[in-house]
Amino acid sequence: MIGKILKKQRWRYMKSFIFGAKSVAIGVCRAIRSLYPENQISGFLVSSLENNPEKIEGIDAREIKEVGFA
Repeated sequence: MIGKILKKQRWRYMKSFIFGAKSVAIGVCRAIRSLYPENQISGFLVSSLENNPEKIEGIDAREIKEVGFA
């Protein structure tokens, strides 16, 4: 029981990246903001900024290679 509570609390204060810049990614962003308003979304990750917006929902879009996940 305590493990489940701690795991849930850890999620609430994590920084998050969302992969993608289309409607599903925007929906995920809105859901996180609604369910976990204290969670910081650090950015949207895209494979390329070409044909993608620089900001989505006021959050920077960044190339995945820039962040170091690729």
